[in-house]
This record gives sequence, structure tokens and C-alpha cells, in this order.
Amino acid sequence: MAFDFRLAVLGQLIAKQGWILLTGSKNVGIMDAISKGAKSGDGLTIGILPNDNQDGFSHQ
Repeated sequence: MAFDFRLAVLGQLIAKQGWILLTGSKNVGIMDAISKGAKSGDGLTIGILPNDNQDGFSHQ
């Protein structure tokens, strides 16, 4: 739980700097937690998927 919170804070810091967060993740793991943090900080997140299936994609 604390781990996810720290990752979300990292995402918020990325958003605060005005950086774009580019990931290849869906809705699991480290990059998901960081992406959710960036989105909560009104940051721009871009997820690259190997196909057009967006099921489970948390940062739309």
C-alpha cells in the first residue's frame, strides 16, 4: 500500500514538472501506479500497446 502511494507521488511530481509519461503498461504494476499519479496531477500520460485492444487500460 505505501509502495503504491510513493509511486503515485512520483507520478504527480512528473506531472508537476510538465513532463509526458510514456509507458507500455496496462492496469498492473509499477507503471500503472505512476500513471495514475500523473493523471491525478493533470499530467499527460501515453500508453503504447502492442495491439488495438484497450481492455484493462487504466490511464485513458
